[in-house]
Formats: sequence, structure tokens, C-alpha cells
Amino acid sequence: MSRPRLLTLPTAALAALLLAACGGSSDDVDSGIPSASAPAAEAVTATTEVEGVEAPAGEGEAAEASAPAGGADELPEGPKLPDVSVKDLAGGSLSVADIKSEKPVLVWFYAPHCPYCNEEAPKVEAFAKANADKLTVVGLGTQDSEQEAKDFVAEHGLKTPRMLYDESFASWQQLGIRSQPGAMMFDSDGVSRYTWVGAFDEQQALEVAKRLT
Repeated sequence: MSRPRLLTLPTAALAALLLAACGGSSDDVDSGIPSASAPAAEAVTATTEVEGVEAPAGEGEAAEASAPAGGADELPEGPKLPDVSVKDLAGGSLSVADIKSEKPVLVWFYAPHCPYCNEEAPKVEAFAKANADKLTVVGLGTQDSEQEAKDFVAEHGLKTPRMLYDESFASWQQLGIRSQPGAMMFDSDGVSRYTWVGAFDEQQALEVAKRLT
């Protein structure tokens, strides 16, 4: 299998490409995924077809990267969990800032219409269930509608991750999220310490979580 070629594009063009991957909105987002917590963002691969460019193996999969060696202090700090009110799809509402925990929190970004999110959802459920003693998994969705988000949860049997829905898009905007799926790992203070663009690598996520505990 030939190795995918990475795209070298101006920042604006890259942002537009990422947004097109699974339906983001360039009118609503901040400038750039925070570099402080984005080892994966340094080697972004597009999850949409571009004429003349070979698609990465397994579109929508995680960028190839390994967690940097060392302890928690060597994981750069990114944005904090924002104080944005969102819907808990199991009922009620809460602030995203309140999902922080003594255990590391992996936030998985999804949109109900996104084919890559639909493909990854059962894996997220299995990962969350198998590793509930090591970290907390929370799904944070936007776009589409609350009902479509509820249907997404029901269709994929998402019972272990706490599934949230932000109709305002504000949480994604404040975290610098431009496309989905994606993920961020947060420490016990609610500070992001690692970012995945595309599907997160499960072993890598466990390594990062271990370093934060």
C-alpha cells in the first residue's frame, strides 16, 4: 500500500478543507486547532477526497503519531473545558466545564450526519466500557439537531460514554475544533493535554491517560 502524501496548504485553505471533511462551518469557528495540545494536528491528513491527492489509508482514521515520551509535565497545556451550557442526551443540561473528573476525561467530538463518526461510534462505546476504571469518555456533538443526536446515540447503543449535544456550537468554537470526528484528553483540572484529529488511537489514549494520573 502506497504511503499517503500530506497536503501542504495555506492555513485558510487547510481550514476550509477540514471543515468540508464532515460538515463543519467556517463561519462559526476560531482560528486554528490549539497548537499547545495538538501533536496530531502537526500532521493533519484530510478526510475528504481532493483531486490529484491520494486519500489516507482509512479515511477518518487518526493521524499517525505517538504520545510524546515523558511525564505529564511534558504534555503541553491547551484550552480548558469551556463554561458552555449543553444538553445531556440522557436528560437535563449542564456546563461542559462540569465534566472534569479526578480521572482523565476523553472528549470525543461527533456529528450525527458524519459517516466517520457513525463508523467510530461502536468502537467508542467498547473503548469507554473496557476502560471505565482508567478514564471517563464523553461525547460532545453539534450540528444537525438534538433529536438526530438522540437517534445517533440510540442507533449505536452508546450507553457508557456520557453523550452531550451543543446546539450553539460554542463549545467546539472555544476548543478550536474544526472537524469531526476528533478527540481531546483533559486532565483533572479540565485542561486539554492532547488532541487527535480524526479517530483517536486507543492505545495512545490509554498512554496519555496513564501519564495524567
